Amino acid sequence: MAFEERCSFSHAPFISSNAQRQHFSSGIIAYLERLSHPFTRSYGRLSSVRRRFLQADVFGERPYQGNALAVVVDAEGLTTAEMQAFAHWTNLAETTFLLSPTHAEADYRVRIFTPTEELPFAGHPTLGSASAWLTTQSRIKAGADIVQECEVGLVEIRHRDDVFSFKAPPLMRSGAADHQVVAEAAEALAIHRSSIIDAEWIDNGPGWLGLLLRSADEVLALKSPTTHLSLGVAGAHPPGSPFAYEVR
Repeated sequence: MAFEERCSFSHAPFISSNAQRQHFSSGIIAYLERLSHPFTRSYGRLSSVRRRFLQADVFGERPYQGNALAVVVDAEGLTTAEMQAFAHWTNLAETTFLLSPTHAEADYRVRIFTPTEELPFAGHPTLGSASAWLTTQSRIKAGADIVQECEVGLVEIRHRDDVFSFKAPPLMRSGAADHQVVAEAAEALAIHRSSIIDAEWIDNGPGWLGLLLRSADEVLALKSPTTHLSLGVAGAHPPGSPFAYEVR
């Protein structure tokens, strides 16, 4: 996981930085060159408390090769409207805000926003937020596990050998999708209905509809759909391939 430190914003986002490279012993987190020029953008009358934030590449060992995530590491005092405005400004799939926990067993609390709404839970924001929290602590947490508090409750996160993983919370919605929804998904992906061999709701926050296609090649051939559905698509690689599945 790679981090770019984009060091502050003043509720209305303000970014300033000096070029600095810093590597951590974990081997998976690297701070990259900070932005060389500050800029500002305002959303109405917001107070000018500077907030440190990081931009992460989750599922990537090098910059620009993972799932992008912005993490505001000191979000105390921000309103929901300010969080949503900043998430809208970053224009990333998700932006997270780290807060003091309200549960005795939690290490931190997180709120997760897309550019348009708040999510109760999401996977790569959980991993990125845990890594950012651990990286920015002035003390080392005793033990390897981390407990995140979010809208769905407490999420256990394991940190072993520079790899983060979490125990998925219970699904909010599961089961087979009906024929009409599957047909809509096929149309959005511009594929024949017969290419979808299974379709299940796998909603633990973002509201995913999971689709299994006949092969990894069919997944690789997909174009980005325009649809209100949140689609996750997978297809198996042939036996003996370096990877088992291709996922989008």
